[in-house]
Amino acid sequence: MHFEGKQTLELSQAKAWQFLTDPNQVGQCVPGLQSIAVVDPTHFNAEVGFGVGSFTATFTINVEWLELEAPNRARMKMHGSASNSVVDGESEMKLTPVDEKTTNLAWTADVNVGGTLASVANRLMGGVTQRLTQKFFDCVKEKMEGEGRPPKPKEKKKPRRFGLTRKKKSS
Repeated sequence: MHFEGKQTLELSQAKAWQFLTDPNQVGQCVPGLQSIAVVDPTHFNAEVGFGVGSFTATFTINVEWLELEAPNRARMKMHGSASNSVVDGESEMKLTPVDEKTTNLAWTADVNVGGTLASVANRLMGGVTQRLTQKFFDCVKEKMEGEGRPPKPKEKKKPRRFGLTRKKKSS
């Protein structure tokens, strides 16, 4: 399966690079992440819970940075396994500065799934992956763009009216 997307980030290219290439920081946004362990500067391992349809499993995933061209481009590969299922993939990101405070992120990912996961969830994978990817990037943007800024004030909700009116008693 091939996935790709673009995001505009409201922060410098250097800060975007720093966040997106740090497994502990970006890991905070991985849906289902249970643990992450940095092995060395180019390798890390993760345990990720995943479910689609009636299938649920915890994948043990090994990740390797293949290319790190700071602060412009990075490419990684990963291999993961769970009971009777495997996942392999490669991903690339490109960061392009728009100005000092804005960066464009373009990314691609090619993922191959096999075993029980592929047979049980093949029809559902596209939609699930889109939702998980959107959730991931919403979190990334919130974490990166929120650094050093005061929290946004929460909107006060107006009380709901259900169309009930009180009848005045006539005297």
